[in-house]
Amino acid sequence: MLFVAAAFPLVASCTQPRNTYQPAQVRLEAGRACFSVNDSDESQSAPPEIAAVTVQKRTPEGGQTAWVLDLTGVAPHVRLAPGDCVQYGTETLGGVHLTGPEPLAVGESYSVSINAFIKAPANSPDDWHNRRYNRDFCLQRDRASRLQVIIVPRRQGKPAWEICSAKPVEE
Repeated sequence: MLFVAAAFPLVASCTQPRNTYQPAQVRLEAGRACFSVNDSDESQSAPPEIAAVTVQKRTPEGGQTAWVLDLTGVAPHVRLAPGDCVQYGTETLGGVHLTGPEPLAVGESYSVSINAFIKAPANSPDDWHNRRYNRDFCLQRDRASRLQVIIVPRRQGKPAWEICSAKPVEE
């Protein structure tokens, strides 16, 4: 009986597939933030199907949703290969804006999350595996007033939000 009780937590536990959480890529395209999946062997061989893109503005209370693009009802499914991107506020993918888009402001701090699915390997009991591509970022202007994306680094496992001050960044 002791053996069954000791083994039960192992049977009842659930594990995430490897590589569930990966970094998103953020850049500017035509003056607007643009979001992409991590460039990996996995995403190059089978571009993920995108279910949703969410952008949160960092606030003293934690966060405020700036934009949610739901792509679950789009057929065919939207695939995002490395190098392709979903532009902030896009109207061209056929998705539904559940929130926003609220204007992104210079000096504010944001987080993007791309919820996606990849076809599971043949030896997996599941058909699909979830992928979450996340990145903290802000927008700044350089000394020549050109807009730039600043990727927020992590220090001791936490975002270093202070990098998003409103001062112009050096080139």
